[in-house]
Amino acid sequence: AKALTNSDCVLDFIVGLFALLHPSQVASLLGAYLDILEDCEYTERGRRMIAEDDTNKSHLRCCKCARQIRLHAVERLAVMPAFARLNYPLKFTGSYPRKKVTPSSWTNQSTSDRSEEDALKTHWEKVERSPRAFWLSELVMNQCLSICSSSCKLIIMEAKKQARVTKQGGRRGDSALLRDDLLRIESLAFHSIVMAYELLIKRHAMDARFQTISSSTRVAALFTRPVLQHSADAVPLLARMDPNHKVRLIWVLCLLYVLQEGPDAMIRDELRRLCNPEDKICDFVHLLKLASSTCQHFIPRDESLPVIGGLSKEMTQEAFNCISASVILLIDECFDVVSEDEYGLEKFGGSIFDVLLHVLTTPQSSVTL
Repeated sequence: AKALTNSDCVLDFIVGLFALLHPSQVASLLGAYLDILEDCEYTERGRRMIAEDDTNKSHLRCCKCARQIRLHAVERLAVMPAFARLNYPLKFTGSYPRKKVTPSSWTNQSTSDRSEEDALKTHWEKVERSPRAFWLSELVMNQCLSICSSSCKLIIMEAKKQARVTKQGGRRGDSALLRDDLLRIESLAFHSIVMAYELLIKRHAMDARFQTISSSTRVAALFTRPVLQHSADAVPLLARMDPNHKVRLIWVLCLLYVLQEGPDAMIRDELRRLCNPEDKICDFVHLLKLASSTCQHFIPRDESLPVIGGLSKEMTQEAFNCISASVILLIDECFDVVSEDEYGLEKFGGSIFDVLLHVLTTPQSSVTL
């Protein structure tokens, strides 16, 4: 409590600087503040996380405290009235400049150029800004999703460790985390993902100032890139959770929002980046399958999460339609890159076919409902 009170003084100072200094100067100060907090979660031995490297209770307590202060900073920044304006939201006009890969043939056997071009900067963000567009929204969303991922990873590592000890006939060691510690870590993971959905996505998506179609797209663009990137990285974690796990439910809601409302150009650009390496794009396809198995739990029921409140059957069907549309977009944007490798194409095609079959057979999908 004392640490949070002291952090309020620092955050009051930083938030007050937005009215006095250029955003680039505040961005440097804010980034340094969050970096210091994040450094508290690491040891000096290879900069591995304390939670994964050491079972010392004081170090673990320091790690949890640092994450709580980071989330508190996100909470203060997310409620600023000028939050959207400070991100310089781009206005996406025209179509995405797609560059299809030339297929290999007998006369053209040169390898394709996969150099990553920043399409957003080249075609939309033509003005050099400091800080760049979406700097604040991506910063705070990265904080929420990284804290959620690392907390879930710690719980999974501890469960695997205890399962291994039990299988070998041993007893719970002194270094094992206590039940209270695991509950606090689980609470931290839930708190971070709820904050990402409620304070960042839902709060700004429902803002009365941004209810036109063009404004809704620009607001969704604030969070499209970090949500897609972290979701692809978190596939192994989400796959270990039950389909109706509260963290997985809210994470899938965040993903479906950006896929539904995010600008087509930004989504295509991120999908293109996931094609290299090709395993990443297969992870994203697996992510869509995980989302389809979770969507059926959006139907209202007595035990629905308060943050969800029980979505209507029509909204649940729309979630499945969003997944199907994402599959079409995925094939259209990535097929030419994946088809260069026969094994990669076979793996990609099998994953796509698996997702579509899963949507067809899910009890609450738009096909079977």
